[in-house]
Amino acid sequence: MNPTRVVLVDDHPLFRRGVAQLLSESQRFDMLEEFGNAEELLQNLERLDPELLLIDLQMPGTSGLSLLEQIKARCEDTWVVMP
Repeated sequence: MNPTRVVLVDDHPLFRRGVAQLLSESQRFDMLEEFGNAEELLQNLERLDPELLLIDLQMPGTSGLSLLEQIKARCEDTWVVMP
């Protein structure tokens, strides 16, 4: 079974790095990239083609729901988790 390709987006660097580290240590996940804001994600989304996005619901400059709509318009098969 191939590992799930994951991208993480959170504006809190310490939290983001911690979660990325945990996911990187698991053979079930392939941690593709981590970003600190929605703009960085949207610039790289198609190139990375993640299977799973872990996204902070409340980030400066955008609402999580607005970001979700943009993601689904570009990558409708990508699963999105907003903890």
